Amino acid sequence: LAAIPSATQSEISSHALDALNGIPLEGTPTVTITPNVSRPCEGRLGEAVQVAVSVATTIEIPVWGTESKTLRGRGEFRCE
Repeated sequence: LAAIPSATQSEISSHALDALNGIPLEGTPTVTITPNVSRPCEGRLGEAVQVAVSVATTIEIPVWGTESKTLRGRGEFRCE
C-alpha cells in the first residue's frame, strides 16, 4: 500500500497496524513513515518510501524469566 501514490499516511499506518493483529503486545505500536508527508509516494515515481514499526513487549522464557524488549520492523518500497 505504501508504494501507491494515492495512499495517505493514515491508510499506510492503519495497514501496518492491521498486520500486528493477533500478536500479544504490551505497548502501543509506533508507525513512522518516511518521507513524512500526507501522501508519501505522490509525485515520487521510482523513489523509496520507508515504513517502520516499533512496539514494546514482554517475552516469557521458561526457566530464564521475563524479558522486556522493543520489537522493530522496517520495510522499504519503491513508489509506483
